[in-house]
Amino acid sequence: MKKLKMLVVSLVLLMAMAVTGCTKVESITKVNKDGSGVGTLQLKVSKTDAVARMGSILTEADVDAFFAKSGYELKSEDGKSYYVRESTKEYGKGELIRGVDGDTASKYKLYFLYSELDGQQLKYQLKTEMDFDNTQQQFAQYGITLSEDDFTYAVTYEFPEKVINTNGKIDPSNSRRVTFDIDLNGMNIVFASTNKQITLSNVKTFASDQLKVANTKIEKAKAKKTSITVKMKKVKGAKYHIQCSANKNFSGSKYRKSKKNVYTIKKLKSKTKYYVRVRTYRKNAFGNTIYGKWKKTTVKTK
Repeated sequence: MKKLKMLVVSLVLLMAMAVTGCTKVESITKVNKDGSGVGTLQLKVSKTDAVARMGSILTEADVDAFFAKSGYELKSEDGKSYYVRESTKEYGKGELIRGVDGDTASKYKLYFLYSELDGQQLKYQLKTEMDFDNTQQQFAQYGITLSEDDFTYAVTYEFPEKVINTNGKIDPSNSRRVTFDIDLNGMNIVFASTNKQITLSNVKTFASDQLKVANTKIEKAKAKKTSITVKMKKVKGAKYHIQCSANKNFSGSKYRKSKKNVYTIKKLKSKTKYYVRVRTYRKNAFGNTIYGKWKKTTVKTK
């Protein structure tokens, strides 16, 4: 019977430990001066808590053996023992931090981090990946209660320079390293900067601006026999999408791209009514493409 119980526990223990009070998941990212770096995802399980929680089923030696077989190392930290498992990812030059014009941040001799994390969405993703509900039911058979609210998550960044402004916790022994405890039941703003001029307030304003692009409009649409020339309101820093179709739903119509605010649509049929629409787009400082609203008109070729 003990072997059967151990088999059942072994199948779900790895998932279960990641959503119990004895486990902490830490995301640690070390950023280099050129914007490259290494990210480490670390699953850390308190040995004392794990053995206490599983003591009615497994011996301490059984727990040690299971974690070792599952790829965990037994490590000591601050006088306590933990089962630790890590996965790493390397980032190339400029992948982690960029300047506002797309160049690497080292050009500006400053580094800042700003992110908005939805804790509930993150928790939902983790629960799904770990099949939490099924795991919870299986452990209940042995009188073990698993609670999603016991799960803790932390994000750590280590910068090339000293962190000056942040809403996280700066490591007392390393001023370049800052940690954020993530609330999995709410929204989280993660901010850190190595420049005293960059504060959470002005970064929020900057981030908000980066989610916008001004809209354009069609100022003039001139038709010829097999073409339509569209002149759009010029928007600084933006490019343009143009669509043209004989179908008002634009089904099957490809995007035409233009850096200029005047564009000629060619190879059209004569004496045909066309629907034309345009919008602005640009890539922001975070590498995301932002789109404006479509503005449309109808034009008939000659």
